Amino acid sequence: IRDVERSRGLGDVYKRQEIYRFDSGGLRVGGRIRLRSYLADMLVDQHGSIVALDAYEPRLIRINPASGTRRKFRLPSRFFTVPCRIGLDSTGRVFILDTETGLVVRLVPTYGG
Repeated sequence: IRDVERSRGLGDVYKRQEIYRFDSGGLRVGGRIRLRSYLADMLVDQHGSIVALDAYEPRLIRINPASGTRRKFRLPSRFFTVPCRIGLDSTGRVFILDTETGLVVRLVPTYGG
């Protein structure tokens, strides 16, 4: 089990390609979000969305925990072969480390309605 978020008394816990939401008392709230990807790393962005890094098909997966909706963003193949780590700075820029190329690439996400 990997702890992903702790804010406002709620947390999201990652286990075996599924995301469950728990309240501050440890009781499960709502359903589960199932993923069919190999997640190398994940974080929670400034909008409260979960941003996951799929290592097998180099892409980012942005998940809205409240609704369970997800969007997939393919990563440029010229930079990524085996992405392994993801980071976020205070302005929302995403940094991704690739094991194979050794590059750290900065992405600037755009959020629309």
